[in-house]
Formats: sequence, C-alpha cells, structure tokens
Amino acid sequence: MDFSTIDGYENGKAYLKSVIKSRRVPHAQLLVAQNNQSALPLALWYVNELLDRAPSFERLLHPDVHFVFPINNSPLVKKDPLCSDFMELFRTAVLDNPHLSLDQWYAAASIEDKGALIKVDMAREILKHTALKPVQHHSRIVIIWGAEQMNTEAANKLLKVIEEPPKNTLFLLLVQREERMLQTISSRCQRLVVHPEPFDVLVGHIAKRGVSNERAKEIALRAEGSLSVALSMLAEDDSEEVFERFFVEWVRSAFKVKKDPAAVGVLLDWAERLASLSKERQRRFLRFAQRQIRSAMLLQYGADRLVAKKELADGFLLERFAPFVHEENTLDLNAFLEEALYNHSRNANTKLLFSDMALQMTKLIHKPKRASTSP
Repeated sequence: MDFSTIDGYENGKAYLKSVIKSRRVPHAQLLVAQNNQSALPLALWYVNELLDRAPSFERLLHPDVHFVFPINNSPLVKKDPLCSDFMELFRTAVLDNPHLSLDQWYAAASIEDKGALIKVDMAREILKHTALKPVQHHSRIVIIWGAEQMNTEAANKLLKVIEEPPKNTLFLLLVQREERMLQTISSRCQRLVVHPEPFDVLVGHIAKRGVSNERAKEIALRAEGSLSVALSMLAEDDSEEVFERFFVEWVRSAFKVKKDPAAVGVLLDWAERLASLSKERQRRFLRFAQRQIRSAMLLQYGADRLVAKKELADGFLLERFAPFVHEENTLDLNAFLEEALYNHSRNANTKLLFSDMALQMTKLIHKPKRASTSP
C-alpha cells in the first residue's frame, strides 16, 4: 500500500511536512481527530514520510514501527491478548482499508460485543519494543491508535515513559476523545488537531470513486467532514433505513408519553430491540441520532442547505420535529447521546443504557422554549 497517496488531510500534511523539514520532530505527538474523523490515515502518511517511504512500511513490516490498538478477548485469542497476537489481522485490515475506523477494527477482530481497551500488558509490550535499538531507521516509532482507550494502569505506565523517553523514540498517540486521555499525558505531547474535511473537498474525494455528484453531496453532508465515515458509507451503500425507523419510533413514542403513560412500555420494548443489534450497529445508531438532532437544530435556525435529508422513514419530517429542538434542550440532547456513546464503549449493559436514553428523551422533548422578551 502506497501510503503517500492517502486522500485528504491537506492541512495536517502541510504541518507535518514542516515538522519533518525542520528536523525537530518531538518525541511525543498527539493527533486529535474531530467530528468522527480518523487520525489513522494521517498517521500512516506521516510515518511513511518519516521513513522516506520505506517499502517495508508499505507492507506494515518495518522493524522500527510498533502499533498499539484497543483489543479484548476474541475467538483468535481467548485470554490475556496482546497487540502482537492481532498484528497479522490488523495488518490485513489496514492494508485493505487505510481509512479503517475503530468500529470496523472491532468488527474485524470479533471484539465488537466487548469493551476494547489498551491494558497494562500492552504498555509493557511498548517498553520492550522501545528498549531495542533501531534497525533500519534512526528512531523507534510507536503508534498508539485509540489512545483514549488506555486503562488507568496502562496510562500511568506510558506517562513515565513519555516523561523520560528512551533515546531515539517517537510516540504518536491518536485520539478521538481527548477529554478521556490522562491530562498529564496530553500536556507532554505536541498537539495537532485533525480538522474535518471542507465540504467541497470531501465531495471531490467521494465523487472520484465513481459516485454521482448528487450522491457524493448527500454522503458528504451525512459524514460531517469525516472522510473515513464517508468511505464507510460508500462501501456499505448504507441507506440507514433501519436507523431511521428506530429514530422515528423513539421520538414519536417519547411524544406520546405525556398524554399516554402506556407508551413507556413501547419505549422499553424499543430499547430491548435496539440492544439486540450488534455493538457496531448500536454505535452507528447513536451517531445517526446525533446527526438528526443536529439537522433539526439547523432547520430550526434556517440552515436548510446543510441538511442532507429532511424526510425519514414513515413520513417523519425533520421540519416538524425541528421546533422541539431549541436552545433549551439541544445541548442536553447531544450530551446524553455523547454519554451513551462513552458508556457503550465501556461495555455498559445495553438494555439499561437504551432504556435510560428512551426515558430521557420523554423529558427533553417536552422541555419548553425560553420565553422571548421584548427589547
């Protein structure tokens, strides 16, 4: 795989090129991806440049590069897994799709129904790797993908290494939720924010894969600046009809509860059915719900052109839903979905998680708007 041809990330590439040119590469760098963007493709491009496009790295076989990523027990390794146990599978998945998302990785590794973590044994694996002298390059490079998934013990061990780094070692930490990182680790890294792709640029990347311009624009709006998400949608030809029906049933049942308490039973049944989906599809639904809340808010404030789809399954019109998403509940709606995603990643009981979500919606959807005041 020629990682020098990876699409997108032009601002990040320009900055990292300047870092390489300066010959002052810091020992620890933090790539913070925004809006479900993935930092992995940019990291692969960057390390490829650092290694002068070494053929061995193009096959992910470079002896001086070590990958760390979230894992758990699986049919492949049933007890005390290490990243080295999954490396062949990881290599195949990344070479097949350098825009691989964590959710796609969990599915490939058969750990999507478990909480994937970076545990202390993996941190010890890092220490063993950095204790060795470089073989082909002047430095050892450790790429920690999903670094926010480190447990406390692993994070504390990594902190000690970053505070007193081994000679000729580069740590590259890739995160999507920086707030979940140990702050003392973040503060010791040079930080680069991986911003969402501009809309027109994202449309171009999608369209050149043989998609009509209209379809490319629809996917780009739904992907919200994430090339990884856009390519995933394109590969799956994802109509999201199942998610639409779940969302519509959720909102309509939540509306009914105020006049018909029996609708609570419908919501609890909804939660149970959602919990029966695979973990990956549950996460995708939560993100889908976030996008619909955002779309309703945009419609509420007249930004119609930024909304990809205004009518969902069963004739549900976002324009009619929009008046119920306003300044008094938008932040709360988004916050509880973010919290649900976080708890989901920590392997929470999904029936309880989605039941709580269902009931929270009944409260927030009926929250009144702030009364307007005359000047």
